[in-house]
Amino acid sequence: QALALKIFSTVPISMANEHTMSTITWLNSPHHSTQGVGTLQDHIKIPQWHCYKP
Repeated sequence: QALALKIFSTVPISMANEHTMSTITWLNSPHHSTQGVGTLQDHIKIPQWHCYKP
């Protein structure tokens, strides 16, 4: 039971997720809302690829 509490009490928070959500919020602004889904995906993927270090 203690193990289950530890597993389910963890919250996945990371800077990568916060940065992605910040980008999505910026892209969903009224100024950018006319962009297509593919363009939005590209705007999110490109900065993430730049920060990727294998």
